[in-house]
This record gives sequence, structure tokens and C-alpha cells, in this order.
Amino acid sequence: MEFSFGKSDIAAFERLLRAYDEAMSRDAELNNSTGVSLSEAELRKLGAKKLDPRVYEKDPYYQALSGLAKRKAKGATLGKTTIKARSPFLANEERSKEGDAASIVQPYGYLDRDFAYPSISENRRIWMSLCPHEIETMREAAQKLTGRVLVLGLGLGYVPYLLSLKTDVSEIVVVDSDPGIIHLFKEELLPRFSYSEKVKIVKEDAFEYLDKKHPRFNGVFADLWHDQEDGFPLYYLLRKRLDAFNVPVFYWIEKTIILYVRMGLLILADEEFRADDKEDEKYMEAETQSDAIVNALHFVLKGRKVDSYKAFEEIISDDSIRKIIPELDIDIE
Repeated sequence: MEFSFGKSDIAAFERLLRAYDEAMSRDAELNNSTGVSLSEAELRKLGAKKLDPRVYEKDPYYQALSGLAKRKAKGATLGKTTIKARSPFLANEERSKEGDAASIVQPYGYLDRDFAYPSISENRRIWMSLCPHEIETMREAAQKLTGRVLVLGLGLGYVPYLLSLKTDVSEIVVVDSDPGIIHLFKEELLPRFSYSEKVKIVKEDAFEYLDKKHPRFNGVFADLWHDQEDGFPLYYLLRKRLDAFNVPVFYWIEKTIILYVRMGLLILADEEFRADDKEDEKYMEAETQSDAIVNALHFVLKGRKVDSYKAFEEIISDDSIRKIIPELDIDIE
């Protein structure tokens, strides 16, 4: 990028960088507080909002899984996890504000009592659960998808359950390659679906499935990842396949993945704004995934003229980054 900022542009750019540094510090503080009950004053300082656990206990799938017993199958464990009272957590998708890439929404929450919820884990790592964050971040896809729907990633089956309740959804094809999760779902969870006949499970790698010919779907929901960091490479590869489907596609925590890429874009912008040397060699090798993203962004945006802070805001907007991601040349496969 080639910057030609005036004084007011530079000041706005500096404020943006500080805002993101402060947001990262808050995230680190939240991570350090996971599982720890904080005082009301500490929760207010963090910006955590008090939430009502009854809202989540009224969720239809939460109620359908009432009384679920602990089960294990082929390395996967179906059980329960508990959020401790006054322990802060991310309650919804972390993202930028609509139309304002300089502002970050960090919806931290807490509950005033312990809250137990169903979960599936592998090797002691929770893979999917009915925690507030997952309920909040999956509702929109379930509400909007109709017809014959493809779901990539099974987990606890929350989206398939919500879709199965809809009269305008005819079939839900779920693709997952994990035999343990599939076994637990078929034996313990699917019997709790009122319309289980709508659900078809395909045991196959999601990318191998997508590379085959199959009947047309009316929409797709993709959730093959745990968080934005392990999600980015899968999202990147899925975009290269699913963009051609020309149907509504919902990617779990897509806005948070975009935020993750925006962090790399800000690192690149800070380097190129301040450095006289913008030689390509500096962006040829990467030790981490974050480095690889920064390097790829450099080549996509090489020579782009940025003559105002407003122009830079347009580059780092959600829509812009969503368009840039498929253009990145990153060796992932």
C-alpha cells in the first residue's frame, strides 16, 4: 500500500491502532479470567453484561437434551460443561461495528449463577456445546436457511435441530468425518429430534464431498472449526469452493474470522506506513499463520494508493476483506 496521509489522517490511523491494541488487551484479560468468579466491580471494568440463564434454558434444543447422560464413543465424549457464576465469557460474535471498522464489539457476558449445558469434547477439548456463545452465533443461519440445506460439521447438531423444526426446510444433509461424534449423535441426540426423518448423515471429509457432484442445495451452513485461528484456513478453502454455489452460505463466526484477517491487515498497514523499505523479499517467508496472512495481503494490496483515512477504512471494511480473502495466495492444502 502507498500511503499519502495528511495530519488528520495520521491521527485517525493512530487512534485506530490504539483501539485494536486495547481490544486485544481486553481479550487477554478475559482469557485470563476464564473459569474465575470476579467481583461486580471487576466485571464492570471488563465491560461484561449480566445475562439471564433462563433465556438459554428455554432454547428448544437445550430443553430437548434435558436429562442427557454422559456417553463416550471412539474418542468423543458427550456430557456437560459448566459456566461458573460471575465468570466472564464471550457471549456472542466478536466483530467490528456495522459500517465502522475502527470499532470492535466485544460482547462479554456473565451469569449470576452456575449454568450447565450439553457439550461434546475430544481429547478434553470442547468441540461444540450449547453455551450462550454458540446459541447466539448459530441462530441467524437456522432462521434464514430454507429448502434443502447442506451442513458441514455435525458437532452437537444444534443447527440441524433448529432447521428440522422449520416447515420450509425439506432436508438437512450433514457431512462429518468423525466416527465418534457421528455415533453419539445417532445414538443419543437424533432420537430427540421430532422430525429426525429430515436429517441425513454423510460420513465423509467435507472437502472431498464438495468436490463431487451432488443434487443442488438451497443453502449451506459451515462449521468445521473451533475458533477464528483454526477456522481461517478452512474458511479460506471453503470460500474457494462454496462461492460458486450461488446460494446463501453461512459460515460460523465469519465476522470474527474477518476481524482476525483485519488484525493482519493492520499489522501490514502499520509496517508499510512507517517503513521506507517495502521490498517484496520482506514478505516471502512466514513462521506463523498470521505471518502468512500479512505476507499474502502485501501482494494483493501491493501498489494500492491510500490517499486518506476514509480510503483506508474502505479497505479494512468487512465487505472489502470478504472480497480480498479468496484472492490471497496462501499454501494451505
